[in-house]
Amino acid sequence: MVKGKEFVLSFDFVANSDSAKVAFKFTADLGGGVVLPVPGTDNDACHHMKCPVVKGQKVAFKYPMVVPKVLPNLKAVVAATLVGDHGTLACVQINGGVQD
Repeated sequence: MVKGKEFVLSFDFVANSDSAKVAFKFTADLGGGVVLPVPGTDNDACHHMKCPVVKGQKVAFKYPMVVPKVLPNLKAVVAATLVGDHGTLACVQINGGVQD
């Protein structure tokens, strides 16, 4: 990911439960037990996918964001987690990094 540039996180999943609301958690694992939330994240996943979610339904999640310029250059394991009314609906982890 390049600072100041748009990055689009998108994936499809099949809902494992019904949920009226879905929260989005976007974190970076820097190693050594340090896990930080990615700043500037919209935590309401329903802004980026169709809600409510129905069990067994295929759902498309698409989250565009501009990578904050204040972030240092780093490498991290980035996790995107969608949490519904009854627990985790989907979780994606990727090796990523931030650079100028």
